[in-house]
Formats: sequence, C-alpha cells, structure tokens
Amino acid sequence: LPFWISGDFPAGWTFQMSFVLFWPTDVRNCFLSSRSPRGRVSVWETASVRPNTSRALVICSAPKQDLPKHKPKKAVIIDAGPAGVVTAAYLAKRPHLFGPIEVYDFRQDPRIQEGLSSYGFIIGRRGWKALEDVGLADHGKAASVPVQSVRNFVDSAERPAFYYDSKLPFAERSLWLAALISGSNALYPNVVFHFGESCKSVDAKAKHVVFSSGKTVEYDLLVGADGVNSAVRESLSISSERKPQGTHFLASRPFKYPGHHPVVTPEFDSMVLLSLKHAASCFIYGRCDGLLRSVVVLRRGSPGLALWESGDLEGLRAFVLEAFPSVADLLSESLETNIGAKEPSSVLASSFHHGDSIILVGDAAHAVWVTVGIGCSTALEDCTKFMELLDSVGENVEEAVQLWTDSRKPDAVAAINLSAYMFSPLEQEMVALVTRFLQPPLWWGIPIVFNETLLPLSKCEKILLRQKVLIWLVPSVSIVGAAIAALQCLSF
Repeated sequence: LPFWISGDFPAGWTFQMSFVLFWPTDVRNCFLSSRSPRGRVSVWETASVRPNTSRALVICSAPKQDLPKHKPKKAVIIDAGPAGVVTAAYLAKRPHLFGPIEVYDFRQDPRIQEGLSSYGFIIGRRGWKALEDVGLADHGKAASVPVQSVRNFVDSAERPAFYYDSKLPFAERSLWLAALISGSNALYPNVVFHFGESCKSVDAKAKHVVFSSGKTVEYDLLVGADGVNSAVRESLSISSERKPQGTHFLASRPFKYPGHHPVVTPEFDSMVLLSLKHAASCFIYGRCDGLLRSVVVLRRGSPGLALWESGDLEGLRAFVLEAFPSVADLLSESLETNIGAKEPSSVLASSFHHGDSIILVGDAAHAVWVTVGIGCSTALEDCTKFMELLDSVGENVEEAVQLWTDSRKPDAVAAINLSAYMFSPLEQEMVALVTRFLQPPLWWGIPIVFNETLLPLSKCEKILLRQKVLIWLVPSVSIVGAAIAALQCLSF
C-alpha cells in the first residue's frame, strides 16, 4: 500500500499522521512526513514494518493549526523620526512576533502642523534600501528633490561644482516625515502614532515607560530613536561621548523662488553652497513643495557667531546679508521672520542596548557631524541591520538585543570618524589643486562611496584614509621633484 502526502501549508500549521500497518507477507517501508520550518511537508523518516496479519489500517489526521507558543510582543518606539518610523514599519511586517507597535513623539504631528523649523539631508543608498524593504520608498521619493550637483562659491567666486554619479534625493525633515508617516498608516494599520507625548523616564526592571502626561506604557521591546538628547539613554544612565562640531546652524523660513536668479537654478537639481573663508557658509536647497530654504553655518570664532551669542539678532542679520551679497535678496525676508541657531554634536553611546529588551538606534546611539550627508542614511541602516540580526538568531528578540552593540558599533564609530575628519580647509585647497592634473574619480569617489553604495562604513573609513594619503602625496612628490631638479640645476 504505497502512499505519500505532500503539499504546502500556511506557516504555523502541522500535519499529524497516525498509522497502524499490518501486512501478510513482505516487509514494507513506511514513510513518515513532517512539516519543514517553512511549512513544507517533507519525508523525514523511513521505518520498516514486519508482517503480522492480513489486515491493513491507515489513519491520517487532518491538518490543524497549533496555538502560538508565545503571545506577540509589545513594541514601543520613542520618537517618530526617520529611524523610529522605519523601525516601526519593519516590526509591523512581523505580526506573528509583534502585536500593535506604538510610536510616541514629543513633537506635534508634522502632517498637520505648519511652519515647522526644519533642516534638509541627503538620503543615500543605505537609507533607500531600508525604505524599499518596508514599502515606503515611493512615499519618500515623492517628498524629496533629486539633486545632481552642488554649486560651490568661495568669497563670491564660483569654483568647480561637485557632481554625483547619479541624482541623490534631498529631503527636508518635516515634509519627508509627514510623507513617511502617512505611508506607514496606509500600509501598516498595526502601527499607532501618539504625538505630544514626551518620554519622562524608563523603568527597565518593570519594563514600562512614563510620559510627561502621566501615562505609563508597558513594553516587551523598547526602541530609543529619540535623537542626540535621548531621554531613553539618559533614563538608563548609558554614558555617551559628545563632541561639539564647533559650528552653529541658522535655519531660515521657507521662501519662494523669485522666478529667475543667477545663483539658484529653477529645477532645484543643484544645491548651492556659498562660503566665506573661516567665517560662515550659506547653503540653499529646494523643497518638494517648490519653496526654498537656506541654512547659514557660523564657524567658531566668526563675527557672526559672536553676534548670535550676544543676542544681537539684528546685527547677525546684517552680517549674513553683507557676507553673501549674491543671495541677499533671497535671505532678507526669510531671515527677518525667523532666526534660530543649533549647534550639532557627534554622540557615541557606550552601549547601544540595555538588558534584553531595550535598544538605541539613530542619533540616540551615534550622531555624526553635519559634513558628508550620511547621518540619516546611517540611522535608517540601523533598522535594516537590527532586522538582519533578528533573522540570524531565529527571531529571538532577547538574544538580538544583547548582540546589538557588538554588531553595530564598529560601523557607527566609523561613521562618526568619517564626519569628523573629512577634508580640512587646507586639504580642500589641495583637492582643488590636484584635480587640475588628475582625473576627478580619484577623489570624487569619497562622497560616492558614502552615499551611493552599501559598503560597510568601516571599509569607507579605510578608503578615506587612502584618499587623504593620495591628496598629500601628489603635491609632496611634486615639491620633492621640483627641489631635486633645482639642486641639479644649481650643481651645474
């Protein structure tokens, strides 16, 4: 009586078979089947049945669904920033492992609040991979502007522009987040956002979070994605190393494109960077809604920074307009309506996890200086890497949490180092000199590696060091060669 049972069954189903076989003559083989890890029924054992009687009876039970071994875990995410939203989406794709995912943010909902103070950033390939994994790439692209180049002006003189190999999406945080949150609500109804709720304290032993409103929320997994001044990190007394960048950023209000301008292109496919040596820089970029925004960078020791620290905002406004006359007509109105300053810092937490139920991602774990445009992409890559780590341990959440620091910290340290010792002003001048004689790919590869590949950041750091050696080596060899030639001329 040869027979076999095969087929595909949904995850979580098992096939049970009971049998009694009696044969009058020869010894026959009986194949017992069982569900494989992916739900596939396959042969797993062969047994010999010795003849005993002339009757044969086969009893097969119907497929039945097992009860879950554990109830879905409750995930709580602090901060609805890019890393928080994408982490929530990743977790929502595992409904067998996580129940409703709750996201709390002290800010107001960016979808309904107008005039939010914000800033822009480039989203590299690392970030887009995370968005594609959770189905939010189209929402993110709709709220960003593809940028091909950066027009560079130094002391009102235009320098060679920097070109990316491909157009990189540039987004403003508030508009981009509004699009991602809307997309998350549409795709993942099990993600619930709570705005206007500030994290006050975390009790890791009792596994609950207390908010400023007095609300207490229990969790099985807590994700701290709440930025540089992380309340989760501070509540857990996780030490961190902080290094101020030494610059202040003044973000203007959005303003309209005037219709024609010699510096800003109407397509918004080029960002504009105007630099006043050793004093200030002005960065102008386009938004997906057709408006422009400017960010003025005041370096340590500049007159503009001294004016801001003294509270002389009118004097600061006059300084900015005088420093950048080519765009003074664009800045005058926006700076008059709003001037606010922010000093970025790099932050490296001593640990990216606490116990077996709390992790830190994004700027809460590792914030970078604003120099090479890898901050947001690195934060989104955290989400991807944690999910990969979770898969590698068979979705054992507690084990993945405990391995998180060792798994992610090397690349996080490399990201901070990359942002801290990118080309100095002297090296930038040497780059300009080198590119007059060498092909651009010899040094343009640096930002491309950061933003347009998925190479580990620790490897990118090694590439940058080699490029620095090249930048110093070429002029040095030239100088040594010229010195040798001069000595030979003198010997004659």
